[in-house]
Amino acid sequence: MTGTRRPAAVVACAALLAAACSSSTSGRSGASSVPIVPAPTTATATTTTASTTTVAATTTSSTTSPTAPGASTTPAPATTAPPVTPAPTTPPPTAPATPQLGSVAVKLTPVVAVTEPIFLATKPGDATLYVAERRGRIVAVANGAVGAVVLDIQGLTQAGGERGLLGFAFAPDATHLYVSYTNNDGSSVIDEYALGPDGSAVADSRRQVLFQRQPFANHNGGGIVFGPDGLLYFGLGDGGSGGDPQRNGLKLGTLLGKLLRFDPRETDGSPYAVPSDNPFVDTKGARPEIWAYGLRNPWRFSFDALTDDLWIGDVGQGLWEEVDHVAAAEGTGRGANFGWSAWEGNHRFNSDQSEADHTAPVHEYPHGALGCSITGGYVYRGSAVPALRGAYVFADYCAKGVRALDPAGAADATPILDGPANVVSFGQGPGNELYVLSFDGNVYRIDPA
Repeated sequence: MTGTRRPAAVVACAALLAAACSSSTSGRSGASSVPIVPAPTTATATTTTASTTTVAATTTSSTTSPTAPGASTTPAPATTAPPVTPAPTTPPPTAPATPQLGSVAVKLTPVVAVTEPIFLATKPGDATLYVAERRGRIVAVANGAVGAVVLDIQGLTQAGGERGLLGFAFAPDATHLYVSYTNNDGSSVIDEYALGPDGSAVADSRRQVLFQRQPFANHNGGGIVFGPDGLLYFGLGDGGSGGDPQRNGLKLGTLLGKLLRFDPRETDGSPYAVPSDNPFVDTKGARPEIWAYGLRNPWRFSFDALTDDLWIGDVGQGLWEEVDHVAAAEGTGRGANFGWSAWEGNHRFNSDQSEADHTAPVHEYPHGALGCSITGGYVYRGSAVPALRGAYVFADYCAKGVRALDPAGAADATPILDGPANVVSFGQGPGNELYVLSFDGNVYRIDPA
């Protein structure tokens, strides 16, 4: 099987959705860390551009040829990063529950209407919902209404296709906000902002944490999540086009096609620090930030709020979509190879890529009536719908509805909602209740019917 073009309907999907298909076709927070040597060009808080920034952790400037992104560098001697102290959060249930999917009865409750909602999260210790709009804003939502604009970076990004503001995460101590977006040149960026007394981002505090040049316009990934260890995880697609033409998925010398793990705080003059227990810290030629690899476009990934298990919805090529799952007891994905582009789901893809030693998906489905671009979600750990507890909830941008998987029998998925259309993301709110974000312009909450 080769990386051929995808059907016209799929191409249209990619033009709308940051997560869509190809358009041309446990260390803890106090763990020892390897600080990253900053590149010669330093980004400022207000004038960062692609021409003046560098890939964090490399000495390659942003003018590096896109055919050779993510050049490796020799890290500075190991040091110990300051510990992250998570703020108190609502405790999850005390024991795992077995989902009873045949008994699930749920409905969608409209919460708020915004422009192209792309992600939702809460701040530790705060019940307010924060919603990102792809155009470049994060707004606070309370009592069903949009309140303060927490951040506006519309001047730094151009939304469209698979570009724009793609994700955000509040630091565990709620002092900083981290945002993931593609800049005006289409490169992937993570910026840090200090939060002011009113909870809004302080504009002139912006500090660039990470920069990655993108060789093509699609497969940018963009999800960022603070894991159960207090460290930041960042999902990047394989660089785009179709069929992984640069073979980035299995290449350890680039950040593309990977799930990264690092401490985003500035450490010893470096923009971020790499934990010394990352799997490839001592591997010659490998980027030490890499936590897992072999991913095509991990648009949305999450950690189970109860078990810490890792779940990834990885967008497929032309035939198959997949859900990846690695239990915390099995390393939470540490060093895992999810197979792309040797494999698309459980099916052989690029024959010149090694097929050995990959972690197979726990669930896959074919393109067609079930969709063409998976939107990963969360394991439900709320209390409103007891029969859904312990199930992984996800959707597909190209097909209406929401589905759920029982991890004990993940070969089959159960439809639990017949709407909405164009689900672009899920969000986890207070009490671990789930929200559904659609490009119909609405944020919905999943409630008992």
